[in-house]
Amino acid sequence: TELLPSAGWLSEETVDNRERDTKRHVWIVDPIDGTRSLLNNQPEYAISVALAERGVGPVVGVVHNPSTGEAFAACRGGGAWQVGGGVLRCATHINGTPMHLLVSRTELEKGMWNDLPSAGETRGVSSLAYKLALVARGDADATMTPWQRHEWDAAAGDLLVTEAGGRMADATGTPIAYNRVNPKLDGVIGCSAEAWHDMMALAPELRRRR
Repeated sequence: TELLPSAGWLSEETVDNRERDTKRHVWIVDPIDGTRSLLNNQPEYAISVALAERGVGPVVGVVHNPSTGEAFAACRGGGAWQVGGGVLRCATHINGTPMHLLVSRTELEKGMWNDLPSAGETRGVSSLAYKLALVARGDADATMTPWQRHEWDAAAGDLLVTEAGGRMADATGTPIAYNRVNPKLDGVIGCSAEAWHDMMALAPELRRRR
């Protein structure tokens, strides 16, 4: 808030006082995304911080995994990069071939991702923000969940993916708007541009299974 005191605030850990509705900018923060992973000593939780502008979306985003020391950042129009590393670029995927997917560990254990067309290798990772950062780095073709998430889960990762050449949407394929009255999202899809068609083919069946 010292960087931009005039901005509103939206976070999982604080009461939403709705003052943000009148602001041009809003900080969207998740202090711990993947709490279960933190409690289980799994290195898959992250801190997610984004600054969103009304009518534009996230303009600054940072995802940091304290357990691995990885930090990822992006600014709108300025690209995405790993702090202390290189520029982030989404993977190249050939339509119709099996995809490498990062999915919810819980969804994977429940069998939601079994026997899906085009779904190849699937790996469970707890934090959505961290999964989006890994997609932006090219570690996987895509990540998706049909379950409800919140703006603070996705905002920073959204900018990482899009600045790395990928695409973001909710589980219906609709672009995500931020600083809404209701911060709940109807699922999240983040993928390379080339994987978009195959993710859209997977989405209806996943929504049916939720």
